[in-house]
Amino acid sequence: MKVECNTGTNEYNNYQVCEVGDKEKGDHQQYWHDPNIGHFSIQYTTTPQGLAGPVLRFKNINDWEPLVVDDIAKPKDEDGAQVCYYGVDGKDLWWGCGIPKLGKQGLDGFESNVPVGPGGYATGTCQMHVVQHQKPDPSKDPYSLEVWIKDANQDDIGAVYPRVKMTDKSLKVASKLPRPVVFRTGAVDEDPISISYADDKWDTNDEDRCNVGAYDEGMRQMDCDFECK
Repeated sequence: MKVECNTGTNEYNNYQVCEVGDKEKGDHQQYWHDPNIGHFSIQYTTTPQGLAGPVLRFKNINDWEPLVVDDIAKPKDEDGAQVCYYGVDGKDLWWGCGIPKLGKQGLDGFESNVPVGPGGYATGTCQMHVVQHQKPDPSKDPYSLEVWIKDANQDDIGAVYPRVKMTDKSLKVASKLPRPVVFRTGAVDEDPISISYADDKWDTNDEDRCNVGAYDEGMRQMDCDFECK
């Protein structure tokens, strides 16, 4: 068993449960925890050639609702989007499924919800969407920003809209988070926006955290990730 993500691959080979279970009873499940998808389990329900008939369950997807892989799996090489797929390697049959990361939404309505804490937001990887408007008159006018803050479930928890002029080149955006997110613009259009939240500081040139579009009709849009606790 392995979980592949854009951050790397985690393998889980310490099987302690090797019996066939009943998908209705939910018995004989092997449980693991992965930092990308959270708590999950696998249960095998048939034994045509070794353990087969996998049933997956995820704590953060409908509270451990069974995902019967054989019911929705398609051949790996079949065209079109697939939640689950299968293939044959010699005498071995294998399966794969596209499961959303914590707080994200996947195909066919699969949504992994992080529990909302007492502060009214889900902790984990939060996001921000920023719109930077160019200066009407670069010789005297400031930039303007619009900002939306989303929690780990991609729910809105704070915003500045309509746009606000950066008269002092910095903007503090309040949200349900315990501290504001601070934005600072540069001097010219090519400069990145500097961002800080608590002790975390970066700018929009950080391609591992931000995706920045080109200017179009006097503005550019960008999205960034950050860890929110």
